[in-house]
Amino acid sequence: MPDSKKLSALRKLLLKTMPHFENEKIAECRPNCNETAILVEMALLHAKLGQKNETILLLDGIVKNMDNLRITIDERRSIFPKPHVRLAALLMEAGEYSKAADLCTRAIKLINGDFCNRYYIAEAAYIKGACYHKMNKDKDEYMPFLLMAYHSAMGIRQNALADIIRKEYDIV
Repeated sequence: MPDSKKLSALRKLLLKTMPHFENEKIAECRPNCNETAILVEMALLHAKLGQKNETILLLDGIVKNMDNLRITIDERRSIFPKPHVRLAALLMEAGEYSKAADLCTRAIKLINGDFCNRYYIAEAAYIKGACYHKMNKDKDEYMPFLLMAYHSAMGIRQNALADIIRKEYDIV
C-alpha cells in the first residue's frame, strides 16, 4: 500500500476514536496508547512523503504532551523516546542544533530513567554529539556523546550508525 494511502487509512482510524482531531491541536489531546502509536506512525509517514512541517508538528505535539497521555508506564516504554529522537533528527537537519540537542538530552534521561527502550540511545547520543560539534562546542563536550553513540551502536548491532560515527569523527 502506498504511504499516502496508509496515511489516509490511519487518519480515518484515528478519527473514529478522536473525532475532533487536528494536527495543529495535538498538544491539547489526551490520546491513549493506540492513538499515540498511530500519531507517531502518521508523523513518520508524513516524513517519508517529504512533509517535514507536518511531521515536526505531530512529533512536537506528542513530545510536549507526553505527561498528559492516557498511557501506562509500560506502554510509555514501547512508544518513547522514539518521537524525541525522530524530532531531534529533523531539527538537526533544519539547522536547529540547540533544540535538537535539548531533545536528545531529554531522550537520554528517559532511556536511563523509567524507560527501558535502549534501542534509541545510540541515535540520541549521536545527534547530541553532532549538534554540539556543529555548535562549535569544545571537543571535550561533544566527543563523550559520540563515543557513547559509537559503542552503543556497536553493542546493539546498529553497524550503519557506528560506521557513520567512525568515519565522520575518526573514532577507532
